[in-house]
Amino acid sequence: MNKEIIKVSSFWGEELENLLISQNSDILTIILPGMGYTKDKPLLNFASKLSITRGYDVFFIEYGFQVVNKSLNINNNDEVSYLLKETIESIQCVLKKTYKKIIFIGKSIGTVIATKISDKFNEFDQIHILLTPVDATYINKVKYKTLVITGTEDPMINKIYIDKMMEDKNIRLVTIERGNHSLECSNVFMSIDMIKQAIQEVDNFLINNM
Repeated sequence: MNKEIIKVSSFWGEELENLLISQNSDILTIILPGMGYTKDKPLLNFASKLSITRGYDVFFIEYGFQVVNKSLNINNNDEVSYLLKETIESIQCVLKKTYKKIIFIGKSIGTVIATKISDKFNEFDQIHILLTPVDATYINKVKYKTLVITGTEDPMINKIYIDKMMEDKNIRLVTIERGNHSLECSNVFMSIDMIKQAIQEVDNFLINNM
């Protein structure tokens, strides 16, 4: 297993340092975090470890606005465009012709990015794992086999979009009772069970689609 830092200049004035874990795999997992939900937090930490355990290469994306500790205005088309552009550039730095499949694992805003940029990499077979998507996620209709995991008490997604996802033949939708936007709740042990359930669903999805 080799670890390498892939540096990319960001619109926000800092250099991104994206971590690539390489295991000479023909499968690349791309981790797209949430606004405040980094790769080290439970859902993304365990999801990435599943990929590493299976021998896949794993690429962790940083966002320029997070590196400089600024907020992102998702209604500002220019800021969103810069975010997408630097994410695409980062991924292009590590893509190899030997890769046969890409797994996008996104959390919150990362799910929006995944659905927006996936067509830029349509020469690769893809599957998507969207953890706690938001309203803007489904504006870009899902075109690949996708696992969506959401909580019943997540205020960041409207039931209208959940209903649309339920009807989409490309999507397996898992709803976790009482889960908030982090798939947790006020009870510590219930939160652990929620995260465990989510990661088991991710594991099963990988088993059935790889």
